[in-house]
Amino acid sequence: MLGSFTDVLLRFLLVVLNMAAILGEATKAKRRKMLETLATTGVALGDVYRETLQRIGEQNDGLSELGMRVLMWVSHSRRPLQIAELCHALVVEIGSMELNPDDAPSADSIIDSCLGLVIIDEQSTFRLIHHSLREYIDDNNIFPRVHQTLAETCLTCLNFSQANNLSVGSTPNCQYASFLEYCSVYWGTHARMQPSDLSKELALKLFSHFENSVSPKSPLANDEHWRAEFRAHFPFSALHYACHLGIVELVAYLIGMADCEVNGKDFTGKTSLQWASKNAHEAVVRLLLEVGNVNPDEVDDDGGTALIEACHHGHEGVVRLLLANKNVNPEKADKGGKTPLMIASSCPHEGVVRLLLARDDVDPNRSDNEGKTALYWASFLGYSEVVRLLLETHDVDPNKPDKSGDTPLIEACHAGHEETVRLLLGRHDINPDKLNNDC
Repeated sequence: MLGSFTDVLLRFLLVVLNMAAILGEATKAKRRKMLETLATTGVALGDVYRETLQRIGEQNDGLSELGMRVLMWVSHSRRPLQIAELCHALVVEIGSMELNPDDAPSADSIIDSCLGLVIIDEQSTFRLIHHSLREYIDDNNIFPRVHQTLAETCLTCLNFSQANNLSVGSTPNCQYASFLEYCSVYWGTHARMQPSDLSKELALKLFSHFENSVSPKSPLANDEHWRAEFRAHFPFSALHYACHLGIVELVAYLIGMADCEVNGKDFTGKTSLQWASKNAHEAVVRLLLEVGNVNPDEVDDDGGTALIEACHHGHEGVVRLLLANKNVNPEKADKGGKTPLMIASSCPHEGVVRLLLARDDVDPNRSDNEGKTALYWASFLGYSEVVRLLLETHDVDPNKPDKSGDTPLIEACHAGHEETVRLLLGRHDINPDKLNNDC
């Protein structure tokens, strides 16, 4: 009986909503309000979405295509799009040479075409009427090649002549400037999720004028140090950027080029392998390691290696790949003397610590330039689970002091880490009376 009443209520609401769509301007706000209310009633929203999508498809004068393109972008963009961004995204013709901004639809026509399924929020960004709509779209495979389409759209935009020769921090003097930032940051994400021959072709076209493109600069432009570096150096090569993004197909193509410098360094001294390791792109790391002339222990300006990058960010899969390579030294330290084990212990990344401690060639008692061990860092920071793992390593020295004479126990006590202190005092060989150099 209850189910029957709900069905009747749903049908009634759908009739009202669809009448609102027919009546036009005076009832648009009411329709959106009804959908918002309906989304909280517990009524079967799938029926509402199905019938509303059917009505969108029945619209004339191009509104049907516009409505579906809007839903595609709003449901799958990597961040909410501002009004101007979406207006220009909708008129990019994939593979074209230039954009005609005069063709951009108005915000009102965008909203109208979606019959209430898309709204503009308080931040002036577009969003779906309810989070369940995204689930419905994905579950019903409404846009089967969505990320391929978005990647190709972004790359088309970045290849427009207006996008060249734009410096970091400047305001591009072009009509579609607001959409350029999104394209620069997220084209690689979409392309990695659904690669296509056309996106590869467009990406290679972008790489052909790479040093004049805004694309490799935008993802790093918010960092003050790196922005200053841009004044003297170009950020990095096409291979660095492809590895940063994690697009295997592009990396494979670039490696095959005669002039490719696989061990080449960017403006911070990082190699392509370091970028792939930092961003957990396991397939790219595997591919690079298969290239015979890749040096996996190449260091950046801070003395960091690919393994150090992976350990710092806790990427266990990448750590496994690197440790399996005979040319990787698991004890190679950075300029501060910190080994991968010390770095993983001070982050903390327990899984990575386990991987390193399982090796016979990793010394848990090794010290950095200040005399601090992995156990010291974990104790100082109060990472009790890492402390537990290190103490289970029988050859670890729990009393080893740094250059100031401070031991792991002293630092744990000083910082008030009770659980860490308890673990340290549980070791039979701990010396609770050991003094530092100030005593």
